[in-house]
Amino acid sequence: MKTQIGVGVAVLSALAAEGKDFDRAELNAMLDKLAASPEPKVKHGPTAMCYSVMMPEEKTFEYICKKCGNRTVYPKNSKQMERVLARHRDEAARLRALGLDIVLDESALCGKCRSAKELNIPTRAKIVAEPTKREDQERFLWKIGESVEVIEFGQDYCYIHSLDPEWWVNAKYISENGTVLANALKVRCSPSLDGKEYDEYYKGSTLKRLPAKPGDPKDWVRVDLSDSFSRWHGRLVLKRCLGDFTYEEGSTAKLGRFDKLAWVINGKRLVIKEDDAKILEKFIKGDVYLYDGSDGTSVSMKSCLPRLRELLGPVSESDGLAPPG
Repeated sequence: MKTQIGVGVAVLSALAAEGKDFDRAELNAMLDKLAASPEPKVKHGPTAMCYSVMMPEEKTFEYICKKCGNRTVYPKNSKQMERVLARHRDEAARLRALGLDIVLDESALCGKCRSAKELNIPTRAKIVAEPTKREDQERFLWKIGESVEVIEFGQDYCYIHSLDPEWWVNAKYISENGTVLANALKVRCSPSLDGKEYDEYYKGSTLKRLPAKPGDPKDWVRVDLSDSFSRWHGRLVLKRCLGDFTYEEGSTAKLGRFDKLAWVINGKRLVIKEDDAKILEKFIKGDVYLYDGSDGTSVSMKSCLPRLRELLGPVSESDGLAPPG
């Protein structure tokens, strides 16, 4: 029987009791053996692929902490993250069944056990600089000193959104009921042809018109994009353009907490990367390839050695954010 998320407790216990126990010395010997092995022939398949964009689900997700029982609510468009958590729980169970000392550290998902500031997940910031490259300047919508919402916080770039955005379209190209009349209607951040372009809509699509405010130019119409896919994703900006970060989450937690989920392997904690579970499973089983696909593409296990050493190396090389005690 399965629990709400991931495998059931009874299954977890059974899996953990199976297989052998790998100590660090044995894992080190396996890593050395892989490093000394010849590089297998790697096949290169097609380099171009077509992807369909998955629209975010409009459901929320409520996380109940296993340690303290706190309920942390995540916003709309977070329901898909439930599947991410389930996958990682099942991956940890499979690896334990193979004899690896591994657990999933979920503490980052609990707003009580882990604060947004502790996890370095800012919620708001101020624009403190403009980009220097022309291609970045063309997409830059903000002014120095403006406060913005931080949607995603990356190493070099962030996704941000204006706290009180305005979107405008030329009145000639939108009907009274909001139907777009132009072949490619530019949505701008100010009521001018010189205004920065925010998005583009095609003939026949529909926008929500907003009432005019005193002083609005007659040739321009306010529109509402707050529920659009572009609103959810925000706009990319260099992190060095931001400063004065704040970390208050309010009634819902930031989705960036899911990026802080971590493995604890033989006492060593590392934030999860996408292929970690597959790399570890293939390594323990002694496979030569990580991927040996029917499309003609292959990835050797030897090429995964740097990440394997990160995952299975000494505890001193941990990311330093230990689970709460």
